[in-house]
Amino acid sequence: MLPKIKRSKYILILLLVLSSYSLKAWEVRTDSTLFVNPWIGLSHYKILGCPQSFSSNYLSYGIDFDYRFHSELSFKFGVSLMSKGNYYFASYVNSENTPMGEFKTFNKFQYLSFPLLLTYNLFGGKKLNFFIDLGVNAEFLLQAKTYAKLPKTFEGVSVEPVNVVNTDTYKPLNFSLVVGCGFEYKIKPNLLVFVQAKYDHGVNQILKENSTYIFKHRGYCAGIGIKIGIPIKYTTSTNK
Repeated sequence: MLPKIKRSKYILILLLVLSSYSLKAWEVRTDSTLFVNPWIGLSHYKILGCPQSFSSNYLSYGIDFDYRFHSELSFKFGVSLMSKGNYYFASYVNSENTPMGEFKTFNKFQYLSFPLLLTYNLFGGKKLNFFIDLGVNAEFLLQAKTYAKLPKTFEGVSVEPVNVVNTDTYKPLNFSLVVGCGFEYKIKPNLLVFVQAKYDHGVNQILKENSTYIFKHRGYCAGIGIKIGIPIKYTTSTNK
């Protein structure tokens, strides 16, 4: 006969085993995966409608969330810090109004960007996949400024620096259409590396006030990043 203390332990273990069978609870892994995608890249933008201006390159980065509900299809949403702008040549003078010639003058915009994309994975589930993105983008203006790289002096006379924050001149919210593509390489089922390129087609006038000029952002962004997968699981529980 079992001792009293040991008998109680056996009874407790037996009850736990029976309860687990009666509940029939399992953790089930679905075919869906949530990927977290930090990335960094180079943006190349111009301002459509700005005469005699040229595209500028800036560093941009962000983090996307890729909900892959099917091997071929997924939704992407995220947040990015995007830098856009252009440059042009303008004439300057020193403090005594002596002409110095033309210098590059930059318009730089910083946006907090929220993309929403539908992704088609051409070779979903393969080690090397080619994907296509299509969607929209909403951007909130953080700062806009105009600056020029001028010498401190010209012919021995001081030069007034040009570095003007003019955020209030532009609309705080802008929208664009986005199309892109890229490759991803599967290192492990839940770890991938990728390269991507996107074309950003601004659809609205960025100037706040009415103007004879219609300025819109147009440009590209190319980047690299990693995808960290989190399998979507759920628990079933039924009682008999």
